[in-house]
Amino acid sequence: DGADQTLTGLVVKNADGTETISGDGEGFTFTAAVADGTVATDVVNTTGLELPSTGGMGTTLFYAVGGILAAGAGVLLITKKRMNANSSEQ
Repeated sequence: DGADQTLTGLVVKNADGTETISGDGEGFTFTAAVADGTVATDVVNTTGLELPSTGGMGTTLFYAVGGILAAGAGVLLITKKRMNANSSEQ
């Protein structure tokens, strides 16, 4: 509409609506650059909770049973082919 759209201020708010700009809100200090229209803060990378492990004995058991079934199917297949080959020779 031709009106002056110059940024004149920046406000950073918590989720509850309280302002925390350039203040120490829960360990975070925000720095606003009105000329650039940016807000910056330093974030410290810290370790948190450990993720739960997955798998374990349940998957190992499934792998073992599956391997035994696959080996058994292979033995039965070879045995059946040999029996069919012997019966056709006679």
